[in-house]
Amino acid sequence: MHVTAQGSGLRRGIALLAIALGLSGCDGTVAVDLTVSGADVFDVASLPVDGIEFRNVSGGTAQLRFSNSRKLDLLDARDGQSVALVSDDRLPQNTYDGVRLILSSSEVANNARFQRINGESAPVTLGTTSFAPIDLKVSQDENYSVLLTLELPFSVSLVRAAGDQLFRPALRAAESDQGASVSGSVDASLAEASGCSDDDGGRAVYAFPEQTDVFDDYNTASGSAFQPVAAAAVKHSGSGYRYELRGLDGGKYVLALTCQANLDNPLTPDALSFVEPTTVTLKDGEDATLDLPENN
Repeated sequence: MHVTAQGSGLRRGIALLAIALGLSGCDGTVAVDLTVSGADVFDVASLPVDGIEFRNVSGGTAQLRFSNSRKLDLLDARDGQSVALVSDDRLPQNTYDGVRLILSSSEVANNARFQRINGESAPVTLGTTSFAPIDLKVSQDENYSVLLTLELPFSVSLVRAAGDQLFRPALRAAESDQGASVSGSVDASLAEASGCSDDDGGRAVYAFPEQTDVFDDYNTASGSAFQPVAAAAVKHSGSGYRYELRGLDGGKYVLALTCQANLDNPLTPDALSFVEPTTVTLKDGEDATLDLPENN
């Protein structure tokens, strides 16, 4: 693992060199795991990753780079599972407000592959890799654990006119012990309504910000404040239909069911329909239960 730090100002040159050489005595250690949400609509999902980059509140960055690009099978990180990206790596003491995957355009083009359960697949082009918000205060000699959640259907476009799929990672991030989850049942009258099937990956529960009455599909071009922040497939088991949303920040959300998640293209507005909007308030680290409809 190679650690590099970037910032502005000549005065920081010696300190940054020490950090890059692993000589700084003002480091904490961090472990970063990756979990994947929404992977049920994919038969194949592989992604080459070169490392992790943290952004501090002053705009500087610290990179934890792998010695070689790692090709991850993202299907191994679904259903509450995760893959370890870094383990007890040194991170300079600072306050960090963003984190993202380090991805290479050439590696993604050559080695990434996404195939949906309907057989749709195409060459992959890497788009913008934005920082996921995080509030991480790293102190000397302290240990930290971060969980990244990749919303896969929000990250991979449907096949474009150019004949490719655009990959722009939609990430959430939280310290591992602070991420909240909410799960519950979905009444069969909703899950089995006309046109609602999991055969094509269309049945899902979306989590929206606190605002109510307006529900947009996920669309990176719109800039809408009403876009979902997370989604989870509705799955059938012996006890009925259930969903589970993980890795959420504490706060107030509106959950709603759609039967058209398979039509949600992150590059375009898709006018999905949602039913049973229900509000839930989560605390950091809480595992909450919410059935749809509520008290069904």
